[in-house]
Amino acid sequence: MKISCNPCEHYLEVTVEGRLDATWAQPFLDALRDVLRDGRHHIRLDASALEYLSSAGIRAILQIHRELAAVDGSFKIRHAAPFVSEALSMSGFGQLLDMEETQSGGRRQGTVGSSAAVEEHEGIAIENLLLAPTAGLALRRVGGWQPWQPVPAGFCREMAFPGHRFALGIGAPGNETDGLRERLGEFVAAAGCIAYLPGDGFEAPDYLIGAEQFVPSLGLLDALVCEGEFSHLLRFSPQQRGANLSLSRLVEHGLDSLHADAMGFLVIAEIDGLVGAALSRSPGLIGKDTQAGRFPDIRDWITFCGERAHATEQALVVGVACRRSDHPVARWLPAIPSKIALHCHAHAAVFPFRPLPQGRIEMRQWVRNLFEAGEPKAILHLLEDDRPALGQGQSAFVRGACWCGPLDGKEVVAA
Repeated sequence: MKISCNPCEHYLEVTVEGRLDATWAQPFLDALRDVLRDGRHHIRLDASALEYLSSAGIRAILQIHRELAAVDGSFKIRHAAPFVSEALSMSGFGQLLDMEETQSGGRRQGTVGSSAAVEEHEGIAIENLLLAPTAGLALRRVGGWQPWQPVPAGFCREMAFPGHRFALGIGAPGNETDGLRERLGEFVAAAGCIAYLPGDGFEAPDYLIGAEQFVPSLGLLDALVCEGEFSHLLRFSPQQRGANLSLSRLVEHGLDSLHADAMGFLVIAEIDGLVGAALSRSPGLIGKDTQAGRFPDIRDWITFCGERAHATEQALVVGVACRRSDHPVARWLPAIPSKIALHCHAHAAVFPFRPLPQGRIEMRQWVRNLFEAGEPKAILHLLEDDRPALGQGQSAFVRGACWCGPLDGKEVVAA
């Protein structure tokens, strides 16, 4: 089988030559998923050279149709031979045939909407969409644990995470009477969902999803918690093959868009590579004589990425950033070594890749879609590895969405 692509004004035309049967169904599906991953959400399948279509082929066609529909895309089959039309119609899927062979679909592939400002930087196009001009975020720090110090009894504070609250930090479900101290680890919380990595020696993250009357909660050792609404949405996508957007550049674009010195942000994006670390043991296990923060003991408490990780997967990133060292938020955020005065604290939860619709999308819906479609694979505290020669640099992303809102310095409080 041969597959070729031809970009048209409103859609991508995909021509298939040969047999679409059990042997070729998966390669066909993989090829069209690559097209979908590249941001092509409106596809017309030219079936004029299709010699045979089996039930396996129909199943692959239906799968790509569903995946495109999930991101507000479209899929039609054009120039179908009579046996193709008959096979689809008799199977109850005749609606996939483009009988009029129209050129309907979304906007031009590879472009962004004309209603928003667009900037291109190093091969990445960034579309700036205004959501709510007066929206903003209030930030507070909860817990305030000092790294590598013993955790006093009763130190952790329980907090619920309804849909309007997002956060990152160290915590675990439960309370001290049921072993909370032994499970403390990194987490991200957003849209009424929580992904966390228990610090009990297991590598698999766990998660909680709010539903009906259930609102997930955690006991917090140390956390940055934001409440409010995002004012801007940044949509970014590569214009050149191999282009990516580093975490620091994404943060800088967000701050520039907001005309602010500090912001909270949430990202859903395809991963080019993540660089970071995760607690492998709970800080609640630190004793008075424990040397957890010193080498070589620290290797028993923290696991670092040996290489850029989780490429082609999807990340949910929650973070807080500022670009002035004298800003009230800066004392809570680590500095990015390669960027003078830029401070950022961000955690990422890794999920199986799922394409996003183009343009303006609703944050809470798509965060919940991530949790409901697949379990989190990993959680990382994102870092910059600036070691000479050996360093892995920063985490970077290929395409996705970044919601951000300004922080009011007067609203920064510790709890």
